[in-house]
Amino acid sequence: DSHILWSEKQRSIKNPKDSKERKKFNNSINLLTISEIKPVTPSKSQRKFIIVVGRDGLKGNKKREYLWKCATKDDRDHWVRGLQSHINHLHSIQTFLRGKSVAI
Repeated sequence: DSHILWSEKQRSIKNPKDSKERKKFNNSINLLTISEIKPVTPSKSQRKFIIVVGRDGLKGNKKREYLWKCATKDDRDHWVRGLQSHINHLHSIQTFLRGKSVAI
């Protein structure tokens, strides 16, 4: 899946590609729109990280930051590495598919 979803209460989703189902959640982010994921440093607890969506200076695009707080520093590092790994994988799939030609 290419979205991160969150809600005030735990929910399940059958088809994350269905925008109607995603709307049941408080919010969602398409992972391919994330421009940066970074731990908040320096930080007293070392448990926070930021997800930056969009880029400055592009026509009509605004940069938005989401602040997340984890239970521990290890949890934060796990989320940052996991999300970055997932995004890198999605980008590699896109690159592969762009280079693939279809023979008819």
